[in-house]
Amino acid sequence: MKCPYCNKIMDEGYIHSSKTDIRWTPKNMTPGWRYNHPKSCEKLLSKVDFFNGSKVKVFRCSACQIEIIDENNLQ
Repeated sequence: MKCPYCNKIMDEGYIHSSKTDIRWTPKNMTPGWRYNHPKSCEKLLSKVDFFNGSKVKVFRCSACQIEIIDENNLQ
């Protein structure tokens, strides 16, 4: 994937969590506390699995120091 800011090739990697879901929560909202059950205002990016944790594929531009999550690639 090319960086939308500088057009350099982005590195592919993952954000991992060993104990919780990975979810997006709107600013000024309190995150939900139940595993695999996000609030209606949240976007669940990766469910936690007892044995494997959770992970989200992320593209990172080292030049711009930004990360992009493509929701079409969520597991």
